[in-house]
Amino acid sequence: MDVSDRLVPGILPFGRDPGGNMICFDYRSGDNQIVVFGDYEVAGGGELERAISPICNTFTNLFE
Repeated sequence: MDVSDRLVPGILPFGRDPGGNMICFDYRSGDNQIVVFGDYEVAGGGELERAISPICNTFTNLFE
């Protein structure tokens, strides 16, 4: 599914929750693998930047 219209450039989705929200890598600040939550409803309303909220600083931390 193409969700590029609902994401800020530099955000790469790799997972989805049961509600259709996206779990993504945030590469906007370089090569760090910051993991963020992408709220599908907020993004669909055009508020792309507000739809992104941090989950953890690394992919490894996601599993810890």
